[in-house]
Amino acid sequence: MWIGSPNGKSPMGRMNGSPPSTSTDTGTVAVVNSSAVVAVGIAATVVAIIGYVRYRQREGFRLDQQAALAGRLRDLAGDDLVRLAAVDEFETRIYQQLFGVSTVGPRATATAWAMLATVLAAAGTLAAKSGDGAAYEITFYLLLVLAVISGITFLVLLALAVHAATSLPRISFDDSYTEVPDSLTAPAPRAPAASD
Repeated sequence: MWIGSPNGKSPMGRMNGSPPSTSTDTGTVAVVNSSAVVAVGIAATVVAIIGYVRYRQREGFRLDQQAALAGRLRDLAGDDLVRLAAVDEFETRIYQQLFGVSTVGPRATATAWAMLATVLAAAGTLAAKSGDGAAYEITFYLLLVLAVISGITFLVLLALAVHAATSLPRISFDDSYTEVPDSLTAPAPRAPAASD
């Protein structure tokens, strides 16, 4: 006979026989997993943005080297018309790429930096929100304001970069090769006939 319970069962039976609750542990694991995913995503975004900015910087340096190479090739070509024509084509491609780098590149780089600032400010906001105390609350609102400003700046710069990539006129050297000045096509004046 069980003693200590109206229904004939010991109150220690539930404590000794039932397994411990795992709901709290499951929630803790889910929070840890979500935090790890967010941290990995933020790290990947930072690495991608910095890599893109470095690529843009190397692209400008590469074009500068190619422009210097074109100058040396022109000196080596001398009066050879075939080599000079090849150098002209090479320089044309360089100038077209330089135009894109000088117009779209700065806007794209600024957009990338604004995106990085937005991501870091948003991550700091989430981190400060989980803390307690006046310092965490002040930091939360400061980072929230920074995230909003960075986000608006990112959207504006993104619109400018898209506009520069799609709407600005592009350099074309086709007219330089197709149009011939009138002075070269006009017939030469005839010399007056000599009189006896």
